[in-house]
Amino acid sequence: MTAKKVATKVRRVTDQKKQEIKKGLSKAKKQATKAGRKASNYVKKNPGKTAAISASIGLAIGAGVGALLGRKKKSSKKRKK
Repeated sequence: MTAKKVATKVRRVTDQKKQEIKKGLSKAKKQATKAGRKASNYVKKNPGKTAAISASIGLAIGAGVGALLGRKKKSSKKRKK
């Protein structure tokens, strides 16, 4: 194969992959928009339930972070001794 043929083939494959990526991104954007609408509608229909779920998630994350920070402090005290 000549360099010109290789370059042409590379361009063709690159263009095909760009189109595939654009299609994939477009599909992902549509799916994300649809999921966002569904979530928004759910929140509007169930504000109390949504608040409870959010609070529970926040509590769980806070407890996890607190546990990790507590473990770090204990391990750093052990090293100082």
